[in-house]
Amino acid sequence: MKLENLVDIHQKKLNETDLYIWEYINFHRAECCNTTIEELAKNCNVSRSTVMRFAQKLSLNGFGELKVYLKWENQEREQIRKDVISDICKDYHRLIEDMEQKNLTDICRVISESKRIFLYGTGSVQSSVAKEMQRVFLSAQVCMIRIEGTGVETALVADMAQPEDLVIIISLSGESENSLKFARKLHRRRVPVLSITRNNNNELSRMSDYSLYISTSLVTSSYALDYETTTPFFLLSELLMVKYLFYIQNQE
Repeated sequence: MKLENLVDIHQKKLNETDLYIWEYINFHRAECCNTTIEELAKNCNVSRSTVMRFAQKLSLNGFGELKVYLKWENQEREQIRKDVISDICKDYHRLIEDMEQKNLTDICRVISESKRIFLYGTGSVQSSVAKEMQRVFLSAQVCMIRIEGTGVETALVADMAQPEDLVIIISLSGESENSLKFARKLHRRRVPVLSITRNNNNELSRMSDYSLYISTSLVTSSYALDYETTTPFFLLSELLMVKYLFYIQNQE
């Protein structure tokens, strides 16, 4: 059982001084692994016996056992940190290798031949990706029209888009109702759709004419909200633009 769980279980026994000691330990975990009880007492401005009683209130034999818990948890957190960073880097390398090897001729062709290109991101991050894709493709002399919002604008585009246009939908899960409703309308009007999603097992990619995929990693921390990496979306946008540049060069 982790120390924070012991604190929760025995919280009724803990007074304000005990909670202050715990707060100090929790925010100085690495330091407290190697400190003495006297040093911790001094840093918390309490007596040695107060620190000892705090440990005992957590059902521990004493400060020595508390340090054992700290060392074990720090080692576990360090391993988790290394694993998460490794997974994130693997996601980046996997995407780069995949984009390097993937034949994107069909996608580049439809971008080149489309009369108009509409960009739609289903959420705040996806909208940022759409904005960045719009920006980088200007370097390739491709002007993309970015759609904002989830209702009125998508409905207008669905009504006005033609088979010679292209709509790019950027979605994390590929299962949001707004994106699926939009894609169904476009499909009925035979408007080509390029979807960019997190994985290939989703409804949006299955109904799209062209699909690209990225992998993300979830970063969990006791100090902040969970965070899902977004860099792969931006990497894909830039690599797609570079591949498009060379496609146009080869055509000429």
